Amino acid sequence: CSHENKMARRERIVVPQRAVNGGFDFKFEADPYDINLRSVMTAEEYTTVVTKLNSDLKQARSTKLDALLLMSGPLMVPLAIWGLRHSNQTKRRKKLLHKFMDDFHGDFPHLYMRWNKRPQSCLTIERRPSKEEKEGEQQYPQLKLPQESLVSEETELTPFGAASTSENEASSLHQDLLV
Repeated sequence: CSHENKMARRERIVVPQRAVNGGFDFKFEADPYDINLRSVMTAEEYTTVVTKLNSDLKQARSTKLDALLLMSGPLMVPLAIWGLRHSNQTKRRKKLLHKFMDDFHGDFPHLYMRWNKRPQSCLTIERRPSKEEKEGEQQYPQLKLPQESLVSEETELTPFGAASTSENEASSLHQDLLV
């Protein structure tokens, strides 16, 4: 996930994932060896959290039956059944992930776990911003408008929006339009 580069101001952990079941599903990497935890969590906390997440999501993974149904693709009925099963597994995985995130937020109120969909789907854990940081983010800088107006007082606008500097030019253009 490329969120590490874009959001450098917030310390966040991007939880890596790997393919399992022949590429049908994914697991989150529980080993914190190559992961920069950025002092957001300890290695033990990270391992415990990700291991529990993987075990919770296990019930939404595909089985050997799903692989069999997909391989029998030329027969349309098994492929339709696989599609229904896959759709249900996806919905169940999403529901379980949201439930786990709610539990995580209760256990670690100073941290925020979320599933980022853009630019690439990934799971991140970051510190919750303090109240001072939130107030600082909500204040927008005031735009400075130029003191002089863009159109001077002597300039008139014609019916076409073109600026003319004298009344004679405007009246002659108006006369031409009437003829």
